[in-house]
This record gives sequence, structure tokens and C-alpha cells, in this order.
Amino acid sequence: MDLHDFFRGRYPWGKLLRLAEQLPRESRYIAALHDDDEIAPLLVAGQADSGEEPRMSLVGWTPERELLTELLHAVNAMHSTLIGVNSKSGKGPEVPKPHRPRTLVDDLRKRADRDEAQQVIDMFSPRLEEAAS
Repeated sequence: MDLHDFFRGRYPWGKLLRLAEQLPRESRYIAALHDDDEIAPLLVAGQADSGEEPRMSLVGWTPERELLTELLHAVNAMHSTLIGVNSKSGKGPEVPKPHRPRTLVDDLRKRADRDEAQQVIDMFSPRLEEAAS
């Protein structure tokens, strides 16, 4: 594939945009988008409208990156413990879990676990009809 093929009409421009969107976060193209005066506000507005944090892709999530994430979480937990030990309340700040890739499979498993827990709750909670009798 040659960039000239897009100018010659061999490939549609949408294909080039889809390819560019697949570039890694550390690419110059993505960095330029995030520093552009016109595009950066649109990116922020698009994320704010969704209401939830965008998913991280598994692409580029290496074992080394997983270990670094675990290390960061451990250091933050130790920092929180030190703050708690040296404070009057004895409690440190809550340590948020680091962001990890989330896939549709993860979402479906979480939903299935939630549904299963709800079934157990429903099984042991009194029913309205039985309570009225």
C-alpha cells in the first residue's frame, strides 16, 4: 500500500483515517492530534459525553507493562500505609486500582457474575407474596 494510492483514488480516504486511528498512543500522529488547538477540545468533549472511561486495548499490553502496573500499585499501597501509620486517624488514603485493558469478554464475565449474585440474593430474600400471607 502506497500513500499515493489514496490520492490516485485507489483507496478511499476513510481507510487512511481508520489506519491512522490504529497507530499506537506514543506515535507522532496521536501526539499531534492531542496538541492540536481545534481537535483536542473535540477529543475531550467526546470522552466527557460517554460518561465512562474509555477501554484500554490489549494491543501493546505486554507482560512487562503488567509487571510495571503491579509495581506501581504496590508502591502506592506502601505510600498509603506510611501516611496512615503517621496520621492521627491511622488511615491512609484509598489506593485506586491502576487502569488495565478491559475487553468485551471481561464485561460479559462481570455481568454474568452480577446476575449470578442477584439470583442468590433473590433465592434467599423473602418474596412479597409470601410476606403478605
